[in-house]
Amino acid sequence: MKKYSLFTISLLVIACCAAKKEEGKKIKMMIRKPAVSYSFYPGDKEECKNMVLELLSSATKTVSGKIRGLISPHAGYVFSGPCAGWAFKQVEGIPYKTVIVLGVSHRYPLNHPSIYPGDGYETPLGTVSINKEMAKKIMEENSDIVYIEAADKLEHSIEVQLPFIQMALPNTDIVPILVGGNIDSINKLADTISKLASDDVLVVASSDFSHYPTYNDANSVDEETISLICKLDEKRLIEREEGVYREGIPGLSTYICGIHPVLVLIGAMKGLGIKNGKKIVYYNSGDTPYGKKDSVVGYGAIAFSHEDYLSDSEKKRLLFIARNTLEIYVKEGKTPKFKEESPKLLANSGAFVTLHTKTGELRGCIGYIFPIKPLYEAVIDNTISAGTKDWRFSPVRSDELSNIKIEISVLSPPERVGSYTDIVIGRHGIVLSKGGRQAVFLPQVPPEQGWSLEETLIHLSLKAGLPHDAWKKDCNFEVFTAEVFGEEDEE
Repeated sequence: MKKYSLFTISLLVIACCAAKKEEGKKIKMMIRKPAVSYSFYPGDKEECKNMVLELLSSATKTVSGKIRGLISPHAGYVFSGPCAGWAFKQVEGIPYKTVIVLGVSHRYPLNHPSIYPGDGYETPLGTVSINKEMAKKIMEENSDIVYIEAADKLEHSIEVQLPFIQMALPNTDIVPILVGGNIDSINKLADTISKLASDDVLVVASSDFSHYPTYNDANSVDEETISLICKLDEKRLIEREEGVYREGIPGLSTYICGIHPVLVLIGAMKGLGIKNGKKIVYYNSGDTPYGKKDSVVGYGAIAFSHEDYLSDSEKKRLLFIARNTLEIYVKEGKTPKFKEESPKLLANSGAFVTLHTKTGELRGCIGYIFPIKPLYEAVIDNTISAGTKDWRFSPVRSDELSNIKIEISVLSPPERVGSYTDIVIGRHGIVLSKGGRQAVFLPQVPPEQGWSLEETLIHLSLKAGLPHDAWKKDCNFEVFTAEVFGEEDEE
């Protein structure tokens, strides 16, 4: 039996006591308290909840496609609440993980962006957690970001968005950024956000429009502003702001309250491949029961989305073609014939067909990267190949068919990028080429596997039959996007 000295035993006792004390000690969270509850919006939990629910239920979903960005106003709810309700109605229930909220500092001049360094923001509805990992990545890429408490302490532009996020998108976390700085700082932040914003990230710019012109002047100025934003024309937007002030419109003191957040949003949306924005609703304070028409503030909601290339009926048709092809080929060894009329199904397109078991195991995946055949023919070919010619698996048997689910990925044409650093995980499919060898991953593969960019490139190199670090030197990279849909979407 091992012997211990009295001194050693004493140390062990002290260590155990210290451990127990530390174990029982609660870690204090750093939570930003509400600054404008009871003034901009209700401070009582039930009253706030009921008001936001009513504003959401009074709105209608009008924007299709995958929404990546929103502009939502930030005035008191009695004025701009209905507009915010329309904005967040468009994304209600969508399973985003994180909302990047871009606000503007009203009380303190910011020469650079500012990110709250704590754990969460509190509202009457509870605490919204901050995605500290994403916030850290943004700060690492933007060295000018420094938290300014004086700008954040009483600021409302981020805070008023949160009850809508809590009700429309429960369980999402946020990255709260007050935006300031020159155009280079704005562009850098936009570029960083576009690279970090996977499909489960929504970007919201908090902004009102013109301040204090007459009712008719506000309608005229804001209509042009919204048109420029929807065109993603940040250059003209900046020029127009300068022009509007020179025109001397009576009463006009502000062109766009949150022009810096809006410029970051526009840049980020461009980086995500969004082509335009869509106006959801616009009105000004003169349209509310509490406003006067001689001096108004404009409120607008705008959404930015990836419009699906294919309609729901076209997706269903392709899944029908794939299912019938798989069933007939496996059972009879014959390739069925289909007569198509849709121009999109007749147009050449790259496409992959992926087969999974109902328990989620891969059962086959083959496709055309390049648009060498009409889309519906590419689906037929690759359904047969995925089911019977994928060398990694034995051919699908007839008794397996009821346990197979089909997924189709319709690809954009591949585009070459200068470096692997231009690849965005979760958005880009990747083609790696080197020394006559080539390998491809669909956009959904790395997120499904939980891989980082480096891990993805290692696996891609190995898939091409190259050393694990071949991606680091003398490789060519092409990227593409994919519209992915499957039979599980039809259930």
